[in-house]
Amino acid sequence: MSFFLDTVNRVLRTNGLLADDDDDITSFGDTQHKGTIQLAKIAIQSSITELTADRILPAEEADDTITYVSGTRVYNLATDYVRMIDENPFFLEIDGSGLSQNQTVNHYPGGESQLRRDILDYRDQPGKPRWFYFPKNTTKQVAFYQVPDASSDGLIQRYTYEKSIYPQTEGDTMPFSTDQEHDAFSNMAARYFQFLLTKQPVEGLLQDTVYQSNKASLANLLKSFYGTTRYGYRYT
Repeated sequence: MSFFLDTVNRVLRTNGLLADDDDDITSFGDTQHKGTIQLAKIAIQSSITELTADRILPAEEADDTITYVSGTRVYNLATDYVRMIDENPFFLEIDGSGLSQNQTVNHYPGGESQLRRDILDYRDQPGKPRWFYFPKNTTKQVAFYQVPDASSDGLIQRYTYEKSIYPQTEGDTMPFSTDQEHDAFSNMAARYFQFLLTKQPVEGLLQDTVYQSNKASLANLLKSFYGTTRYGYRYT
């Protein structure tokens, strides 16, 4: 297991900013390397974002719950929420012990835009929720139709979601399960850092063989199993 601070140290050491017998930095507040620490953080975060967008880094799943409050239509999602898991996400009703009640609330087909056209008073109609949808705002929230009434008050809904793997603080765990994966990623980020440090356009990383080679190595290391390496017909 490696942390954000460990990765920053490796990036700085790979690029010679921590050399020979220099001690690793112990805090992002280190004043001697303040500027390069910030560049290293940017390089690491940008590389994580690229790997996530390219679906090279697998999603990390988590569960959270929402408890209905009578008359409340919109609820905040988990602070590390990115998106729901699966193509047909749902909320599952559970009891106080976390056991399934075998009742689900599904996503309204077409989302709020369609719901707005189908049911004009969808924001006000009370009852036990049958559908959920995502309000169009900048906050990670979910809304329910029908609006929970007194009979729904206190009911618990569990959902499974993709959690953020974007590192921000020194102690954040990097999303890699082996040292090899972390090393390959650190080499990627170190190259990104070098581009930032020397003020080269980061678009050049698309043609940079060092960066792309480490990215390919990481992608192979992250595979859950080896796919076939044989193509074409097999004759017996």
